[in-house]
Amino acid sequence: MALFTIPAGNHSWSHPSWFLGPAREIAVYLAKRRSRLALSNMTSDQLRDIGITPDQAEAEIAKSWFWI
Repeated sequence: MALFTIPAGNHSWSHPSWFLGPAREIAVYLAKRRSRLALSNMTSDQLRDIGITPDQAEAEIAKSWFWI
């Protein structure tokens, strides 16, 4: 005998929509932060290889003021 049963069907509680919006925003923020952190560790030659000037990299890095 099961302690509880889960009814069949599509349930909003399995992935509440109120959670997906903020979770997606956090994921995007963290991805941008990782990219900016990677830029901050690149040399001028590496930046040139990907087509970015040091000034452009600095401007992008400055957008992530929190924890960098």
